[in-house]
Amino acid sequence: MHRFLFIWAWALILVGCASEPERKPYVMPGATDYLVAQLNIRGTDAIDLSELQEGLVTKEDPGWRADVGWIPLIGSERSYFNSVEWERDLQRIETFYKSRGYFNAKVVSKNVLQDNKTKTVRLTIQIEEGEPAKISEINIEGIDRAEIDPADLLSVVTFRPGDRFNESAYGRAKEEISLQVQRKGYAYATTRGRVLVDPVAETVEVNFYVDVGPICTFGDVKIEGLDTVDREFIERALAFEEGQKFNPDLLQETQENIYGLRVFGVVQVATARELEAFSAPGEATQAAKPETSNQRTLGVSDLQNSAFETAKQRQDLEPVVPIVVRLKENKLWTARVGVSAEAEVNRQAVLARFDWSNPNFFGGLRRIEHFNAIGWAWAPTIFDRANDGYILKSDLRFTRPQFLERMTNLKARVQIERDVFEGYNLFTPRFQIGLERPFFKRLTVEILYNFSFNRITNVDRSLALSDEFIEDYVLEYLEQRIRLDFRDNILNPRSGWMLELSFQEAMDYLTLGQSDFVKVSAGGEVYFPYELWVPQVLAFRTRLSTIYNVGRATGIPVPEKLYAGGVDSMRSFGRQQISYYTQAGEALPIGAQSSMEAAIESRLRLSKNALGIGDFWGVLYVDAASVSRGQLFTDTEANETGSVQISELVDTMLYGAGLGFFWLTPIGPIRADFAYTISDLENDIRFRRCPAIIADCTLGSALPVDQDPIQERISGYSFYIGIGHSF
Repeated sequence: MHRFLFIWAWALILVGCASEPERKPYVMPGATDYLVAQLNIRGTDAIDLSELQEGLVTKEDPGWRADVGWIPLIGSERSYFNSVEWERDLQRIETFYKSRGYFNAKVVSKNVLQDNKTKTVRLTIQIEEGEPAKISEINIEGIDRAEIDPADLLSVVTFRPGDRFNESAYGRAKEEISLQVQRKGYAYATTRGRVLVDPVAETVEVNFYVDVGPICTFGDVKIEGLDTVDREFIERALAFEEGQKFNPDLLQETQENIYGLRVFGVVQVATARELEAFSAPGEATQAAKPETSNQRTLGVSDLQNSAFETAKQRQDLEPVVPIVVRLKENKLWTARVGVSAEAEVNRQAVLARFDWSNPNFFGGLRRIEHFNAIGWAWAPTIFDRANDGYILKSDLRFTRPQFLERMTNLKARVQIERDVFEGYNLFTPRFQIGLERPFFKRLTVEILYNFSFNRITNVDRSLALSDEFIEDYVLEYLEQRIRLDFRDNILNPRSGWMLELSFQEAMDYLTLGQSDFVKVSAGGEVYFPYELWVPQVLAFRTRLSTIYNVGRATGIPVPEKLYAGGVDSMRSFGRQQISYYTQAGEALPIGAQSSMEAAIESRLRLSKNALGIGDFWGVLYVDAASVSRGQLFTDTEANETGSVQISELVDTMLYGAGLGFFWLTPIGPIRADFAYTISDLENDIRFRRCPAIIADCTLGSALPVDQDPIQERISGYSFYIGIGHSF
């Protein structure tokens, strides 16, 4: 019997499978097989056309880029015409204008030109923008607490009467007003708004009504989403305590602290009420729509009545606010493989890379990162192989957050590096250990101990005969770094500033160090965004460094001295080319004891979202740099080269100008630069050589320019292609 039922059931399944109709592929309503050959939008005088186009579904076909769609960054998909989305795009255009204060803007004509032979369409839209509506007045009501000044709330509103209305700015204003009140301890404070538009007078009245709610304190904390991370690490990252007066800034600080652990991909820190509303199924947040009315007083009383009704419902809100920390951990193991190339006027290299990391190695938030690169380098060029060879960079980093206390990080680092320079190769195993602690979000302090063994090989004869040369040496030094960073973005800053100060004290701490010196470096960067026809950024950089020889008569090793020139310095010179040079044999840089650098750079956007990948920018810049054998300000007993003042470094500055381009991509700014030296190097004694019989070299006793090996070494121009900015 059971066997019969089984056979019958199996037969039914087979019949059901056989009789199931064949599924047809889903076709989007309005879809066609016609490519969009051209999309021409006319009449956009007052707005950014590229910004408008970004919000449209209908886009021009990328052409050849669709044929190489498999290539990252460059490849793209075909763009086919869809009649339904085309009609919706016409509505999107008018909505776009209304959100920017052009309430009378409209699409006055549209044209679809269809070519059946090429299977393409050419689209044309004509827009009549009209005049923008100006804000006539701004009102804030509902404040019934003495400690809250309406004038303070208005100060966070970025627009004023007479400005063009902008829906995004209006939405941000509501959020900022609520935050300003919440900072007073009113956790449930909300701001509603109503915009009254007079289309005839082309004016806008903006009204805000603030529902303050009760004053609150922080309650208990619920932590969700932990898997491999212990709860205690999250508790230490909390910037507030239970019973403390509520402040949303402390929630933001807590979120940043937890992100700083670098273990979580998603971090949400909010009141339980906020997360409840955010997660509730079926609920949607709808942006307030501007109301049009010829009677400008309508609507305000309705807004107040609605707010009063809501306030009644909020009277039972608890003054003790529970907090929820919602987390999602990152993958434990990540790996990356890639290739890269570096090209400068006096060094080229190709590299293969392999990196891996684990953010919670054996628990306890022990982060391990291992960066590896191996390749080949040529110095000065691939055609003039005065020195070439393999290069190796292996960098193993260990970080233990919340070491001793919640804000201090323990850092350790082991490096093995082999690099190729003009005149020698350098092999360096290096060890570093220390502490890092941020203060006040923007200030970071580091204290480090460094140990390295440095072996110099393949030494050019002219360098080996130099008084400056030390073949193999062990270096120990303590290092302190202080950084105050207000930049908006580390990889591509557009506003803000940064100051950095570092000290290195080299001596024999473990009876191993063979050099005694103190290296001091101070630098800063400033970025000013502005708009003159197109978005632009004016960037400045300066850096001042010196080395004081303070101990044994071992001198300062050539690799530890100061140099200028290269992509992160003066760009019209190759790497380390601004230096003093050997005075016999091959002209090789041997460094200096003081250096000063400065740069000013103007960046302007040439194309927005080029090839659908990122903005394309042009750059004009002027660099300056100077070096000296002397120590800055003062001499020391162990030093034999005297001292130098800042005014002397300024007087001997070298100048160069350059042109560059960079393209913002997901892997960072891809940049190309070309720079030319303006200064006269033939009359600079630092770049001249005298016959060996002359002890005190002057320009009058120097070798002729066409016989001077230093002059032959320096080309007067340089180029760079790579990823990242100079600063």
